[in-house]
Amino acid sequence: MAHPSWKDLLTSCFKSTEFMALATSGVKGLWVNPVYFAWDDHFNLYFISQFDCVHMDNIGSDAGVTCTIFPTDRPAGEHVFGAYVKGTAKILKSEEDIKHAAAVYYGRAGKDAASYRNDSSWHLVKIEISGLWYFDTRYFDEKRIEVPQEIWRK
Repeated sequence: MAHPSWKDLLTSCFKSTEFMALATSGVKGLWVNPVYFAWDDHFNLYFISQFDCVHMDNIGSDAGVTCTIFPTDRPAGEHVFGAYVKGTAKILKSEEDIKHAAAVYYGRAGKDAASYRNDSSWHLVKIEISGLWYFDTRYFDEKRIEVPQEIWRK
């Protein structure tokens, strides 16, 4: 069975949930936590966080991260789909990077996140993808398929 375009599959997957599981490793050991996320046209991922947490300490010592994105409210018996992401997290500092990331992140988060924008203790983080895999039982049975780089690389 042919599948929709990679862009359509990934966009649908990313829209299916507000949170992704973010895994880090660093000075504080292995850590996984959910973060609200957004993405741009190249599937770079964005989230906000404060510095006083385990995942930000870990990113400070080892920028390598992995993420999973999948809907958590799937009724029993329906198909299963999601994405695995491997990448590098970068705490944004330049005004140009922050402006772009804020437009992407707060564009998805909407007015509910307005208070974070005005609180200087929250920092935008960008995850640049180095590997992306997709699974979807409708098209690939139980296999995880590597998404071609031209879909997510600039």
